[in-house]
Amino acid sequence: MTLSGVALMFANNVSAQSTKQGTATVVRIQGEARYSVGDNVWHPLIAGKTLGAGAVIQTAVDSKVDVVLGDVPVQVSYPTSASQPMGPANAADPNVRGYVIYNPKVSQNVIRMFGNAVLAVDKLTVSDTGVDAVGDTELDLRAGKIFLTVKKISAMSQFEVKIPDGVAGIRGSSGTLEVDELSNLNNAGSHSYPYKYQYKVSWLTGECLLSLGGQSSHVIDIHGGNGFDSLNDSNNATPLSPADLGYLGQAAHVVPTYFPEFSYLTINHDNCYLDPIQ
Repeated sequence: MTLSGVALMFANNVSAQSTKQGTATVVRIQGEARYSVGDNVWHPLIAGKTLGAGAVIQTAVDSKVDVVLGDVPVQVSYPTSASQPMGPANAADPNVRGYVIYNPKVSQNVIRMFGNAVLAVDKLTVSDTGVDAVGDTELDLRAGKIFLTVKKISAMSQFEVKIPDGVAGIRGSSGTLEVDELSNLNNAGSHSYPYKYQYKVSWLTGECLLSLGGQSSHVIDIHGGNGFDSLNDSNNATPLSPADLGYLGQAAHVVPTYFPEFSYLTINHDNCYLDPIQ
């Protein structure tokens, strides 16, 4: 019994040491945003801020916030001047808080929040099994629109985004999720449309499993190149238009925290114009 007790204590210690809390690092802000740690006390959000499980982020109108999710915080730097170096502690006014220097070195899990969005981090853990890293990420999209870039995850990992009437399961893919309140819609909440929100999914790569309806839920399987609109579509995904696909492709490349993976590079020495901004 004594040996069994010691073995159990050892196993528990190993389990506790192999699982650690992840972090959400704000790497870029355009406009205004704020955060709370779950106590309804709001603080101005600046690039370089690291948050954990329980945090809630809210963006203002016409604002954007890029968040990197991982097991350790990522490093961002503010532009420096001859008089004073910049950092999160002495950041400039909110309108210029987003000007940071950040170059991703590896593929990462990235969330871009658009204007009037509310996103909570419910769970963010990483476990080391000795063979692979197993991540467990649970977000809560309460309002607004987000663009996700989720790197390939192990078979035991999960990446979920809760919405008011369901949940979206995501595996190694990218696309947008949007939640719009329909308080002014006459048939919102009626039998013809049972939800109080409109849910839109536009998927670029990989797969998104959208489950709506609680216990009697219906799962919509949305693959890359397809989308779903809960208000206008049936229970199946439909192909995206070329314009929508072009928008998603552009979003995937202009998000400054997105890391493109190249298998090879060919130089043909042709003269070409490079946009200094994009």
